[in-house]
Formats: sequence, structure tokens, C-alpha cells
Amino acid sequence: MKGYKALALFPFIFIRRTSKFTDVDLRHEEIHGRQQREMTLVLFLIAYGIAWCKEVVHCAFDKERGQYTDSRFKKRNIWHRVMHTIIFEREAYAKESDENYLATRKKWAWMKY
Repeated sequence: MKGYKALALFPFIFIRRTSKFTDVDLRHEEIHGRQQREMTLVLFLIAYGIAWCKEVVHCAFDKERGQYTDSRFKKRNIWHRVMHTIIFEREAYAKESDENYLATRKKWAWMKY
């Protein structure tokens, strides 16, 4: 968990003691909790692992993949780029600031990312 604020393993969210955890961070992890509940935790972890491996290969060969116009992400290393391109993370990052998202989120919403 080095380098990360929290880890969601439905129904728990493990928070790093030294991190500043905000409402946005909580919503991000709750979105992952919904994803895990829909797929069951074991299937989610398998799918996440496969998606992670796929994105490592893609980001290694495509230097533009995972790059954003936002300057915070411009110079990120391959591991940060991978984390922002995984399908499950894309939903969580896109909707983490929307306070009403969890109330209106449709099942399997991550599939459209």
C-alpha cells in the first residue's frame, strides 16, 4: 500500500495512518466498494489484476497513454499513469468529486469507462 492513501476491500476501507483522508477520498474508495460488491471481491481482484497488467504493457509502449492535460499528471511515472487508465479507476477518479454519484450510480457503471 506504499504511496496510496487507502485500499478498499469490500466491506472495509483500510486507510493509511499518515495520510490526510478527505470526503473525496472516501467517495473514491466507496465507488470501488460498489464495484467489488457487484462483481464479488474475488472476481473484482482478478479483473483488476488483469486490467493492471494490460495497462502496464500499454503504458510501456505508448508514452502518451495515461497522460492528461492537467499538469499534476503530466510527468507521472508509468505506475501512476497505469493507475489512472485502469477501467475501475477511471470511474472512481471521474466521479469522486460528485457528492450525489453513489446515490444515482447505476449497476455496472464502470463498464462505460
